[in-house]
Amino acid sequence: MARSRRKTIATSEALTIELDCLKHGAQADIANDGHRFKINVKGRRWGGSDLGVFTAAKVLLEKGPYSRAMWVTPIYDQGDECIMMVEEALRPQGLIVDWVRSKRYFRLYGGGLLYFRSTDKYQNLRSRGWDHINVSEAGYVPDDAWYKAMRPALMDREGTLYAEGSPNGAQGWFYSLYLRGQKPDSEEPDIRSWLYPTSTAPHIKPDEIADLERTMPTRVFRQEILAEFLTGASVVFGVIPVEEYDYQARAPKGAVTVGCDVAKLEDYTVLTALDEAGYLVGFKRINQIEYTQQAQIIAAFAAQWKAPVYLDATGVGEAVLDLLRGGGVDVVPFTFTHDSKRQLIENLVVTFEQQRITLPVDEPAELHSELKAYGARWTPAGVKYAAPPGHHDDCVSSLALAAWANRRVARPAYGWI
Repeated sequence: MARSRRKTIATSEALTIELDCLKHGAQADIANDGHRFKINVKGRRWGGSDLGVFTAAKVLLEKGPYSRAMWVTPIYDQGDECIMMVEEALRPQGLIVDWVRSKRYFRLYGGGLLYFRSTDKYQNLRSRGWDHINVSEAGYVPDDAWYKAMRPALMDREGTLYAEGSPNGAQGWFYSLYLRGQKPDSEEPDIRSWLYPTSTAPHIKPDEIADLERTMPTRVFRQEILAEFLTGASVVFGVIPVEEYDYQARAPKGAVTVGCDVAKLEDYTVLTALDEAGYLVGFKRINQIEYTQQAQIIAAFAAQWKAPVYLDATGVGEAVLDLLRGGGVDVVPFTFTHDSKRQLIENLVVTFEQQRITLPVDEPAELHSELKAYGARWTPAGVKYAAPPGHHDDCVSSLALAAWANRRVARPAYGWI
């Protein structure tokens, strides 16, 4: 592992403090840069948050009493990791005076305050001005959180910004600031941006990156490891193979597989049928129907296609599963966990990449919309696939279950029987 880069901070009292939280030279280059707004686009595990610790501490220790910095994350729980990193880096140096848990802030040596906030309710960020703001996973922070809350809060104190994270499509304020930061100082004197793939971090072994390239969906690898801003298609699923055909009139080739995602609260129950060639041949989307009637509709759909149903048996799906089994329907339960959902979605990604699924152009509209919006984000447990807040993913889950079943269909050696 590469040795840590020890960086020096000179406080307002000319007291020299050394922090051992930087791992490589590229971090030091950004730390030494004098631009007011720093935009660090980087691959996973590059060390962007380590640099955030140094950057926030430097501002507060240099500005001293009554200075304020805020570390912002997309969701509340992500802030816990940032808090832990600050603890590990600053407490051994005697730089943490107090931790006020109820308000989530550190009081540092010299009187500066470091707060931790999230954009779950970004309106709560509007209350005060800041000398500095750190933003982690900035690609997942809403535009309104930057334009309406954070940017105005830097005005009166002429505060600074350090925003870091992997891309989340060629869109949003993070992408916009990255593009502005690539312009010469004559056009954008306050902003500087960098883009570093994971491979530029010397503490990451090349074998790890090679393994991820081999096993990850291509577009996820390009976004999360190569730090590319992807355009023109779903970040997760890429370009969807489509043809002009009427799925309601198409005669299926070979055996048909059916996937079913069962409604939860305001969601939809969705049924999807794929033939053995991977063409979508059946689709049904219903909601606000009690479980007994849902089971009847699912049973009729399965009978229409003479196919077993691969069913989401998590939560309310278990009750529907019992009803279907009681009615003699051939049903295969699939329980959603973090790992099983990841495998299910990544199988669908690979199926699209290999063009083993074909959808009608723009139909069903709800399915195409969900596929385009579907996203991925990283958690301490690994990549998590989900629809963005306020969106549904029932169609995606149903299609993924049908594709999971489809790969288990025995195929003839030559042509179609």
